[in-house]
Amino acid sequence: MAGTPNNCILAPTRFAATAYVLRVEVDGGAPEDLDFPATGTLSTTRNYYPTGDAQADGDDAVNGSADLLTLLKATLETHSLVTTATVTISSTTFLISVTTDATTQQILWDHGNTTLDKAIFGYDASTADSATVTAENYPAGLWRPQQPISFDSRDRQPIVGGISRSMSGQSRTSNFATANKEREISFLRVTKERTLIEYEAAAETNNSFEYVWSNSIGVGRRFRVYADELTISSKGYSVYSPAGLDDPISRSADFITRWDITLPMVHEQTVAAV
Repeated sequence: MAGTPNNCILAPTRFAATAYVLRVEVDGGAPEDLDFPATGTLSTTRNYYPTGDAQADGDDAVNGSADLLTLLKATLETHSLVTTATVTISSTTFLISVTTDATTQQILWDHGNTTLDKAIFGYDASTADSATVTAENYPAGLWRPQQPISFDSRDRQPIVGGISRSMSGQSRTSNFATANKEREISFLRVTKERTLIEYEAAAETNNSFEYVWSNSIGVGRRFRVYADELTISSKGYSVYSPAGLDDPISRSADFITRWDITLPMVHEQTVAAV
């Protein structure tokens, strides 16, 4: 489908604690232990996404949500030698990068004082001292099938109710409520690397549907569907929850080395682009 943008799904991270520590060294000086988040506390029931859309903590009415990149930026800016930090996700490599107004910085992910999980942001280990420190892997929760949706029912309005019939044969329809719209999407012939955890590429550790399903969607967390994977740094997405827990992955009938993914879901919210 030439000209059709590739879709992507973002599933959230949930934190087990309300605060963490990140050890950072700037310009070769003494390392400092920084609070994450910089102010306030995290919510263990809130959805946190690696987007770069600058959405504030609690902005979103659906479970609450926050942009992990904005939170990391605020933490880095509490360092005594940093005034401005920039945390971005690339629209080509989809890796997170950090720069500051200092000359160099080093994020000590593996230091004993750091309690923030590096895998959330896609880092493998403590970074080198550099002007820009870039993650090795995709951030947790980002799934790129690298193709458009193959089948899309669009958001459809289900009817919640029932029909009763009397002994005389007359029938009566009762509508009990207006339910959220439902949608089913399918991605056909997805490569094994983007389907199953065991085949994930080295630089795409979190880029399998099985990872996203087992760690987030399949346990009932709301997720975002983007019509274009290049727009994840803006607020252009729809929020869904799973409509069933049957295994969404099946082997393709046409190509034995490819997989079909069918995801039924319930529409929760649409957030317009900025």
